[in-house]
Amino acid sequence: TASRASSAGPDQICFIAGGRLLAQGCPQEIRHQALPGQLYHFVPKKRQESMDFLAGQDWAAAAFASGNRIRFQVPNNGLGEEQWQGLRAFASGPVEPTEATLEDIFTSLQRVMP
Repeated sequence: TASRASSAGPDQICFIAGGRLLAQGCPQEIRHQALPGQLYHFVPKKRQESMDFLAGQDWAAAAFASGNRIRFQVPNNGLGEEQWQGLRAFASGPVEPTEATLEDIFTSLQRVMP
């Protein structure tokens, strides 16, 4: 649910799942709370193998499939060359930073919902 104060976008939003309020406030504040760090995406060579690889990495969090891409979070906002090389082995193209969508934020909030 969003309340628009101007054409630039909502100044306040809320996320509701299962009748429960997950978060409410400024979109940027909620994004930084739900997905701290940098979000990346790539087209995997093999989806399940890529997801398994990311699940085993302590530098990656919140990996999920979105369309033909895999999106994942790097909470500390830093990847070394060793991590990049390992990750590139699973990508069929570039691994790029991306902005979090409202869907990304909602997915992240649902993961931590008790």
